[in-house]
Amino acid sequence: PARLCFAGFASGAAAAALAAAGRFRPATVCYRFTVLKCQYCLSRGESLASLARQLAVDPLQIMLSNPKLGRPDAAAVGRPLSYGPLYRVRAGDRLEQVAARYLVAPGMILAVNPDVAAANGTLRAGGRVCMPVPACQA
Repeated sequence: PARLCFAGFASGAAAAALAAAGRFRPATVCYRFTVLKCQYCLSRGESLASLARQLAVDPLQIMLSNPKLGRPDAAAVGRPLSYGPLYRVRAGDRLEQVAARYLVAPGMILAVNPDVAAANGTLRAGGRVCMPVPACQA
């Protein structure tokens, strides 16, 4: 889980008076959240096709990962869409090996896993990697 904190500061004459008296304390609010890998919620104006372009994957990959979707236009705003299964990395796994096992190019794995791309393709044992679903390319 990640943690995101915000610090709030008041302004104006009342805040200045409290600060001068040494009684002003900024308010901090923190939230804990988990980012789910391999999932995306469409926003207004987005479509399955625009999501595929954003992820640099074939729209068919997203369709294959969401068999209950039925039609591409059935993707609703705010409904989670999967764009591949999760793979738990084993000790000794290398990006090229995992890509070959799933019949995809290493670059496709990097495209949907920015954390792996940022680590120069290094896979951490026990970590989870979103695996793109192979689809025919024209």
